[in-house]
Amino acid sequence: MKSHSLNAQEQRARSLRRTLAERQIVEDNAVAPPPSSSTTSQTAGRDSSTSPAADHRPDRPPSPQVPAQAQPTCPYAGGTFIIRHIKTGRVISLQDGMLRLHDAGKAHDGGSHWRCIESPDLWLEFRNAVSARFIETDWWQQRQFGATGILHSDDAKFCVRPHPGGGYRMLVKYETGFRPMLTGGNLGDRLVVAEVGVFGSLWEFLEV
Repeated sequence: MKSHSLNAQEQRARSLRRTLAERQIVEDNAVAPPPSSSTTSQTAGRDSSTSPAADHRPDRPPSPQVPAQAQPTCPYAGGTFIIRHIKTGRVISLQDGMLRLHDAGKAHDGGSHWRCIESPDLWLEFRNAVSARFIETDWWQQRQFGATGILHSDDAKFCVRPHPGGGYRMLVKYETGFRPMLTGGNLGDRLVVAEVGVFGSLWEFLEV
């Protein structure tokens, strides 16, 4: 009798452990709920997510200084482009020697026009139409981007990769691989090199 009672208790214990294990599997594979509206509002205007959806938003604000006939296109050597951040509608502009994201209505035309150059080893580079300075990575300034280079250099070389949802990722050389360009800073107007695993920002090129 005692042996039969122990066997029954052991079976119940095994059944309980199996149920708990199955429940844990379900919880581990559950899909996380979408972020709340409050969380979304706190992160708006900042590329902090590793997901491409966080940076691709079609309802961008109007851009008074972008020519009406300008259409997004693939960047190519010899073309001149406005580089627009898809999520915010702001454009990469050089003003007073500082490379920043500016509202298109406040960006000077020349400062936001970038000529696409193909380097001898077939990388793409972007040179300002007024200052003739290249967008390049300043690794000494917290991995921020600037526009001070006047010669071809590894720090100015980009690989521009299309995204199936629209726009392009701007990738820079980093050791043996790539790192994407990302918006950052307290105001979200700086351009920085993203950390490993971060998706980065999506951009579109408007030919002018």
